[in-house]
This record gives sequence, structure tokens and C-alpha cells, in this order.
Amino acid sequence: MKSFKIYQALLILLVVISGLTCKNDDDPFVLRDTDALTFDYAASSQTFTVRTNGAWTVSNGGSDWITLSPGSGTGDGDRYEKVTVAVALNGGRDRDGKIAINAAGKEIYINVHQKIGPVATFGAPAITGGVLQQNVDISGVNLSIPYSGAMGDEQFTVSVAVSGAAATGINPVSNYPVTLSGKSGRFEVPLSGKPSANGTATLAISTSYTTIHPDVKIPGIDAVVYPPLNVVLGTPAFSSLNVLTATRRISGLTLDIPYSQGEEGIRFTVSVGVTGVSGIIGVTDYPVEITASTGTISIPITGIPYMAGEAVFDIIYPGQPLGHPVLQVISDGKKYYPGTILVTGAMTDPRGNDCNTSMSVVWYNPNENTNMHGDGYEYVQLMAVEDIDFSATPYSVVICKNTNVQTPTAKGWAEGGNRTYKFNLTEGAVSRGEFFYIGGKAGALNGYSSNAGNTTASSYDGSVKDKVWTGHPIEIPAWASQNGGTAQTTGGIISIKDAKWIRTKAYITEAGDGFGNATGGNNSNLLSNSPNPGTTFPGAFGVDGIAVYEGTEVDENTVPMDLIFFGQSSTGAANYTANGIGYTVPLNDLYSPVDLSNGSSQPYFGQGGNTTFLLGGQPELTMGIPCSLASGVANGRDCSAFIKFAGELGADNSWIKPREPKTVYLLEPKNYLEQYGLNRPAQLSDIETDLTAAGTNGPVMIVH
Repeated sequence: MKSFKIYQALLILLVVISGLTCKNDDDPFVLRDTDALTFDYAASSQTFTVRTNGAWTVSNGGSDWITLSPGSGTGDGDRYEKVTVAVALNGGRDRDGKIAINAAGKEIYINVHQKIGPVATFGAPAITGGVLQQNVDISGVNLSIPYSGAMGDEQFTVSVAVSGAAATGINPVSNYPVTLSGKSGRFEVPLSGKPSANGTATLAISTSYTTIHPDVKIPGIDAVVYPPLNVVLGTPAFSSLNVLTATRRISGLTLDIPYSQGEEGIRFTVSVGVTGVSGIIGVTDYPVEITASTGTISIPITGIPYMAGEAVFDIIYPGQPLGHPVLQVISDGKKYYPGTILVTGAMTDPRGNDCNTSMSVVWYNPNENTNMHGDGYEYVQLMAVEDIDFSATPYSVVICKNTNVQTPTAKGWAEGGNRTYKFNLTEGAVSRGEFFYIGGKAGALNGYSSNAGNTTASSYDGSVKDKVWTGHPIEIPAWASQNGGTAQTTGGIISIKDAKWIRTKAYITEAGDGFGNATGGNNSNLLSNSPNPGTTFPGAFGVDGIAVYEGTEVDENTVPMDLIFFGQSSTGAANYTANGIGYTVPLNDLYSPVDLSNGSSQPYFGQGGNTTFLLGGQPELTMGIPCSLASGVANGRDCSAFIKFAGELGADNSWIKPREPKTVYLLEPKNYLEQYGLNRPAQLSDIETDLTAAGTNGPVMIVH
């Protein structure tokens, strides 16, 4: 009985507690799903939800950069109602706001934070559009101010205060309105007045941009006001040409400016800007010294006019304007090659290892000594378009390897590391139409195994037992049998050391000239071993490049004079440029820095029409001859295939036939004999002359 009473008392207590804690659904309440929102600087939106059982409103607390939609509603107690929060672009500092939610007789809040946007920086100003000269109206002269890191549409004002010995007569600038266009660039602030003294005028620049970003300043400039120029310049004219030809390199042209009443010893500079036709190079600060009372100032004009049109020249010097001389650029229907060296071929995948660290070979030629072959078998073939003395006019060649990696870095051709490798050409000479070579030191035609396949060969001591090889120097590996007449079953090297080699490097251990890592390791390579599209080999794909430069200084902006991209890509050329960076291209038969149909800029491979890469690598699809087998399937690798970039250039350097890929199948000697009935191994002439036998497939590069 006692236990029953205790149980009864507990039951009553539970009922009482339950009654006290039950909530009446009609009681007003309001809930939100977050109490804070964070936004990047850009205009954007996010949402939050409100749940209440009555009318509700939201407001931005006076922060006009926050917009709310909808601004009110009525909840049923069950439904979550969505509110969109939109913020405007933040052109200033970090900012904070607060959203108020009014419902159920109370006010609750959501804090809003928006981050600061990009802050522009300003570089050193320059005087453009003319010069400041005593007693000369400076209308048309501007203060040009570079900027970077901007959002791209900022608006502010710029003021300029003028002081110093030559300040008199130069008008200050007050609150000149500026709107930036793009994330980087320049904007111009016009100057006015007529300086009454010469010397230095200090231009101090202030801007309303600092009210938002107080740490940002625009540097000032000490501008030179030139004294009156004691010489009279006459009407400029061009020296030898009145008409230029599109795509043809300008040679021997000067802009001649006659002068009179000259005071001997006067020195000044002349700059020349060019508009209307791209490719003609402007002149900056050409130095002039007056040495007689009368004479002519001759300023060299260089470049390549890419398209037909009217080239207008603007002459800037410390004096009165000279007008705008004009040159017509016509098209004669031809496309010219303006360079002096052409890329004409490459051995990208020699037979056997591309580089062998442990192989010692000796020449069949008894006049040569033992030679180590850890130096690399890959090489590039080039052709001179004019006579060149490299000691007087240096050049360079850059190889880029893009195996499995397409998007370039901001350094482009000058990336270095394992991506690009440079050869400097500073010695030797070549003649127009002559082939020459750069690459590994081995000097082998097609790798160290070019005499594989159970063929017999002469012994290293010079005795000739197999008449097939008479007169054809080969190399016998030191690890092969060296008894006179012994059958060689493991390898041999066909030498092309007598070819015109301008630059060789043991690239396995030597870094490039200026940039590029040593490739390192046995069988490492400079160029990818990509097969032709359609082969079954599952290896790495990539579009590699070979570029030729005049000079040895190469950076991300340097434009080559010639280049070829070749290989294969599953994505196409567009992957080889991104965000305004990439591999710069020249004007040649395959590429152009501008679209020649409309003049639009396309400075990189992969942009605009610069999408050509020549299929190349191995021959089974182009010739139907399998060579290296994997599980009985031709995989397109290790075939001793030399890739020719074959075309034809006229005597005037106009393209008769653009380059296209051809394959010279440098067969092993046994295969030469059995498949083609030849009586010799492969040799240098197979890649330098126009052959139709021995597996070649079209002409070599021809320069008339």
C-alpha cells in the first residue's frame, strides 16, 4: 500500500510539470537561420530564412549598399521564408552593416560584413604627347600615369600642383575626372599653359582616391622645361621608300628630318610613334647632336607591317609640331617570312634511350678517339635564310616541353626549370640555304641503337669485314664484341658529327644557357616522345615548341623570329594560353601576333588563329610501317623517326609552300636491306636532301 501511494504521488507531479512546460502554439515567436553574413568585395547576393507566426519586416539599418527582398511578409509558424540580401560593389574599405528583423514584438539582427576590394597602385608618371618648352604652348602635352591592381571601373579626380624654377606659366590642374578602364593600364591628365622659363618644374599629384584608400599615393614628377631650341626643323620625309609591303620586313628605311639655323653642339632627343598599322616599331628618345648649321637627322625605322593600311608617324621632340608623315602599306598577295633562321626538323625520339649515362663507344674512324655518350641524342635541325656570323650576331633557340602540362606560366618561353631549355648560338657561321644543328653532344643520326637487329658490322679497329659498311663510319659500343668481323647483335651508332653543329650541350648534366634544368637521369629527354594521334600508346601527350630568337636575352615578352609547335593534344591549342599569358608567337607561315584579316591582337599560341600544331613523332600512321611493338601492337614509339618541317621559300622570302610535317624513317640497316633493298645504312643526306626512297615522305625545306 505504501508503494502504491508513492507511485500515485509521482504521477500527479509529472502531470503538473507537463502542464507547466506545454507551449501554446499561438504565442508569438521569431527565428532566423543565421546571425552573420560575409561577402566578398564584388556585387553579389546571399539568402537567409525567417520563421514566425505573424507579420514580419526586415530593414538595412541605413546601410544603403545592402538591399533586401522581400522587405516584409506574414508567417504561419511552420514555413521558412527566404530573404535575399544583395550587396553593391565595394570600391573602398572593409565595411559592416546590420539587418534588423522585426516580428513577434521584438527586433533581432543579422550582422553583414563586406571585404575590401582590390586597391589600385600608381606608378611613376611620364610626360607624353610632346615636351615642355620655354615660350611654347603645351596644349596636347599630357601627364601619363600608369596603374595596376584595380577593379577596373573606379572613378576619382586628380589634381596637379606646379612648383619649381620653371613652374611659371604652367597651369595647375584641379579635380580632373578619371575613370579607370581595366585592371591595369594608363590614364592621361592634360596639361596647359606656356612655360616662361626653362629648368625643372615639380608636378605634385593628389587624388580623391586617397579619401577611400589613404595609403595610396600617386608619385610626383620633376619635369624638364627645355630652353628654346636653336635649330629649325623642316618637313620630314622617308629616305628610300614611299610604300611598304605587308608582312615584309622593313630594311634600310629612315625618317629624314632636314634642319637649318642650327647652333653647333645642341643635343636633344626625338621619339617617333606609329599608328594605323601594327608591327612597325616606334622609336623612343633617339639621340640627336647638331654638328653644323644645316643638315639632316636620319632616324632608322624598323619592324614588320602586318597588314595593308596607312601608317601615320607622330614626331615628338622639344619643339613645335612637325606634322604627321604617312607611309602606305600595300599587300601584294604574298606572305613573307621576315626572319633569318627557320626551324626545319627535329629528332625527338631516337632509337633506344634518348640519353644514355653509362655507354662508352669508339669510332669506326681510326682517326678519332674514344668518346663517352652520356650527352644526349636529341637534336634540332635549322636552316639559314641569310648568311649569319653568330659571333657578330648572336641568336638563341628555346625548346619547350609540354608533356601532360598545357597551361603556361606567366614566364612563357623563359619559364626554365623542366619546362623550357635554351641554347645560345654565339660561334660559327652559316650561309643562306644551309642546314645546321643544335642539341646533344652525341652527334648520332638516330640514337645509339641505330644499328640494332642482328646485323654485322666492322670492328672498332678499322678492319672492314662486312662490305655493306664500307665508307660509312659507324660507332661500335665498347660493351660489344670487338674482334675483327665478329657479328654485332647489340647496337651501333651512325655518326653525323661532320654536320654543321653550331651549339651542342650535354643536356643530361648541363643546364641551359640562361635557363632550363639539366634533364638528369638515364633516358631523360629535351622533347616529348608523343606518338601520332590514333596510335595505341597510352603515354604522355603534349604539344612541344622550338623557337628561334635574334639575340640571347629572352624573357616572357620577347617575340621569337620563328617557331614550330608539334605533337598532339587531346584538348587543342586553346589550353596553351590563359589569362593573358603564354608562348609569344612571331609572324611566319603558321602564326601571327595579330589577326591578318582584322588586325586584332593575338600575341600567344592558342589565341585567335594561332592554333596550328604539326602532327609529328612516329611514322606508322603516315607510312603504315610498324616498328616498336607492345604486346604485338605498334605503339608509335622508339622508331628512329626524324620529323621534317618541310616547305618552300621563294628567292624574295615569300612562302611558296608553308611547312608541314613529314617523316624520315631512319630504318635500322637490316630493315633498309630487307624492306628497301638498299646497300647502305641511313646517313645525313637522308634528312638534308629531297629523297623518295628509304621511307622518306616529301621534300626537305627548300630555300631558293
